[in-house]
Amino acid sequence: GVGAAEARWVAESRRKMEAFRKGEAFLPPAIDPKDLPARLRGTDPRQKMPPHKKLLPKEMAEMSVKNLPGHLSGMKFPHNAEQLKSFGAEWYTEAFHNFGTLPKGNSVKRIVSVEQLPHSGFDAAGGAGHKAFVTLEYARPDPELHTELFAKFPWDYFESDTGKTYRMQISSSGGDLDAPELLTYVCCEHLFPFRIPKLYFCDINRETTNYMLITERVPFGRRGRIENGRVVEKIERRPYEVLPVCGKYQDYLLEDPGKIYFCIFREMAHLAAWDQQGRYDSFLGPKPRYTVDEAFAAVGEKKPAKRQTALNMTKGAMLLLDSGIDFALNIAPQVFTARGRDPKMLEKMKDELARFITYNDDIKGYCAASSDWVAAMHSNLQADNAFFWPDEHGDLDAGLFDWCAFNRTPFVMNFMGCLSGADADFLDAHEEGLMRMFCDEYERYGGPHLEWQGLLLRYPLPGAE
Repeated sequence: GVGAAEARWVAESRRKMEAFRKGEAFLPPAIDPKDLPARLRGTDPRQKMPPHKKLLPKEMAEMSVKNLPGHLSGMKFPHNAEQLKSFGAEWYTEAFHNFGTLPKGNSVKRIVSVEQLPHSGFDAAGGAGHKAFVTLEYARPDPELHTELFAKFPWDYFESDTGKTYRMQISSSGGDLDAPELLTYVCCEHLFPFRIPKLYFCDINRETTNYMLITERVPFGRRGRIENGRVVEKIERRPYEVLPVCGKYQDYLLEDPGKIYFCIFREMAHLAAWDQQGRYDSFLGPKPRYTVDEAFAAVGEKKPAKRQTALNMTKGAMLLLDSGIDFALNIAPQVFTARGRDPKMLEKMKDELARFITYNDDIKGYCAASSDWVAAMHSNLQADNAFFWPDEHGDLDAGLFDWCAFNRTPFVMNFMGCLSGADADFLDAHEEGLMRMFCDEYERYGGPHLEWQGLLLRYPLPGAE
């Protein structure tokens, strides 16, 4: 059956999609302090978090094997699949009580199973960390509590050369990537204009760089049979049944890619618009406001790039382009449209990009020319970082996950990354429609009016960087 929590999100999704079909404004509701998650009613979690610490390889080897208390809960926590089992049901009870996700009168009775997901091959579950499914049984069954959970934790420094490299890049030398994702779940779950997986527990220790994130498990539907790289078996979906998971760059297996991409752009617009309404100021700080004139006045007159610097930038870019052109013409021409593998067009593109290279800073400035074009944005909203379901009318709604690097940015800078798995034929046919969708939904959710032609003009520019 459908529990109370599931019934609530279905009702919220139905109301949201009805407003979409009617074109009604959908502004963020006021937040009653008594409705704040229990974890936010005391000390601001961000104040508990020490600064990011970069570990040298020797330090990582020594520290990453330790289990030190987390900064958010004060508890020791598991940081691999084996420990998700060995810490026992008592740890889950204490951890969920700590985060307010489990009522004090209830407990975790037993750990039914822990299944680590593959990190390579066709069914790889992403690469930013390891993942596992965790199944629990509660002492008192509760429709508000999920028994099927999802856990994310870091690569083991000692598991392989790949693991060692990823651990250093993601948890140390690459900057602070893990803690911001955890804090976004902790602080923003109740703020977003869409569903995200319910948070049960998360924590991190800066000395070890170990972390653990535990959320509800998204109930992805079954994918139809695949033959020759295409889904050939059609499965009927009920309203509010989650569609099959999309692997990284497996967009060719989507049942209706067009619906997926338009849904993604709609949700990006909603996210950005509510930032213009001040929705995330408690997390990101007050939203800066500035006009085009103020932006250019702050930049001042730009000095021309030094000739040698410009030549070096152009030379490096041309080497990359030559490699890409060789790929399109000689290695995998079958994945490109006729225009995309036309030698004359590719040579023209190379010539134009050579002239673009020295204007990277200008492109960034133009894409952020006023605060209307800058807002909170998911950093990597490809189809594999969302989950989708149809309503009674066949329209898709979505939830989002993977909140690494959530921040304010010129949102058009993210568009091409979101569509990087899409077929070129789709992009040729629907770029204008996607820009129209974003502008319409941005305004409907409380953002300023933007002309879609201006968005379409900006859309390809980040790709020329």
